[in-house]
Amino acid sequence: KTTTLVLQSIREITPVCATEPSRCNPTNTGNTGEGIEEHTYMGILDFNEFPLSNLASCGGKIIIGAEINARNNAITTGPSGALYTDCMIDLNKAPCNTSPALTSEPIAILCCDQPFYFNNGALDTANLDSLSYAWANPQEGYNNNTSYSGNFSYLNPFTVYDPRPNGGPPIPNASPPIGLFLDPLTGDIVLTPTNCSEVTVAVIEITEWRKNAKGKHEVIGKTRRDMQFIVKSCPGNNPPLITSGTYNYSVCEGNSLCFD
Repeated sequence: KTTTLVLQSIREITPVCATEPSRCNPTNTGNTGEGIEEHTYMGILDFNEFPLSNLASCGGKIIIGAEINARNNAITTGPSGALYTDCMIDLNKAPCNTSPALTSEPIAILCCDQPFYFNNGALDTANLDSLSYAWANPQEGYNNNTSYSGNFSYLNPFTVYDPRPNGGPPIPNASPPIGLFLDPLTGDIVLTPTNCSEVTVAVIEITEWRKNAKGKHEVIGKTRRDMQFIVKSCPGNNPPLITSGTYNYSVCEGNSLCFD
């Protein structure tokens, strides 16, 4: 079944100071400046109604995808054309499920030669399902991966700092971080970009896990976030460094944590 999503709202989310003018004025208009807008679309698929009701009891997984011609010419690492993304739900294993909410805005402007830390802020407070994270291929259609140029790939979409001749596993705790790191348990992305004019695309796939009646974790859904990352020179902006001390704390839900 195909449905047309309806545009609900447009909101500028460019990370600029409050005194700076809008970078997207008028909204939804090209060539107004280097800015980022959040466009929210909505559509309803009802599996209680025909023809989707035929799928409600099937044994397979349901893929829900959306496509828009949204990859721009600024991308330097290859991906171009249509932007397609999808999610997977399993109506048998989890007939009632809420996908994780991505609480961080998809803003990825990186300072060249400076450590970059990002987390999509995925939360599942509705069902308390377990989440894991992995890189995934950007796509331009269902099961149709878009291609990268040169040595770039979905596992290697950035030019990052790595002084080792033969590379190796990423070292996110190094100063500066070495290689490209994605924590599969927390979703933390850590890297030090070194190409000051790079614009690339990376996809983070979030997998939902839930215990079945036998206490075994099963995959009940997948959610993808397709993001464009922009690397810029940031003269005069040196991030603070934490050089000593212990800054790791554990706290139980509902308790307070106080520190100086």
